Amino acid sequence: MSSLKYLMNVEGKSGRFNNLIYVPGRRKINQFIWQIVCYFGGDIQNFHDKMIKQNNDQEFLQYSLENVATKLSQRFNDEHDILVVQPSQTINSFSLYKNFVNSTKPYGTPSFDDNNRCCFDHFQQLLMNVAKQIKLNVDTIEVCLIGFSKGQIVINQMARSIHLISTEQSIKLKFNNLYLLDGGHNGVKDFWITQPELIESFIRHGCRNFHLGVTDFQLNKPQNIRQEFEIFHQILCSKPDVNVKKTYLAQCDFPDLQPINLHFKLLDLLFQNLL
Repeated sequence: MSSLKYLMNVEGKSGRFNNLIYVPGRRKINQFIWQIVCYFGGDIQNFHDKMIKQNNDQEFLQYSLENVATKLSQRFNDEHDILVVQPSQTINSFSLYKNFVNSTKPYGTPSFDDNNRCCFDHFQQLLMNVAKQIKLNVDTIEVCLIGFSKGQIVINQMARSIHLISTEQSIKLKFNNLYLLDGGHNGVKDFWITQPELIESFIRHGCRNFHLGVTDFQLNKPQNIRQEFEIFHQILCSKPDVNVKKTYLAQCDFPDLQPINLHFKLLDLLFQNLL
């Protein structure tokens, strides 16, 4: 796609840098409001050339970060710009988002911090510096956040960060949609947010639309992922004026798919506007 651009070594919070893929939207409804879709992907997903070098990842090249950016631009065309964030580091196909959440090597298992707002601060400054690079002068940034698989750890830490921030302090950055898709990692807990006050923090910062996608690839693992998801879903559904859409793909309904292929099928549904 000719409009796809690589934005390399963009600084966010001082001393933290990320590589991103940017695809501009077709139009903007308000020159002072920047509407973006920001995607954090899972293990295996990386730039196309990086995935080529990992023999085990080549089967999933259709889900490279470039292809995701292109598909998202088609899904959220018109006024939304697309930003896809490359993991800060990958080790044997495991993604680490260490600029956003403390992660242990080699699997990128998160260590969440309820008393640290760095995830939000880094994200906000990263977006402001992207805006400067693409020559936008905006007053407000409205974000649709998408976290797929390992990428959901960034959103989980974001909830903890913005819980520490008043809405007045984050006037430039507002969240309006969250897509949480098959969150998981190699730890033993904290796959989904189960603290009501942390869920409330996203609602307080403007998010009224939650799109949840899960498969048996994650829910059937021996950790308490299924139980945590059910708690998260129940808390969300108890909130007034919040729209919750849940999509569940059961392995028994897709007997010809390997569990990991069922996992990635969520992205196909996202691209087709079915989530």
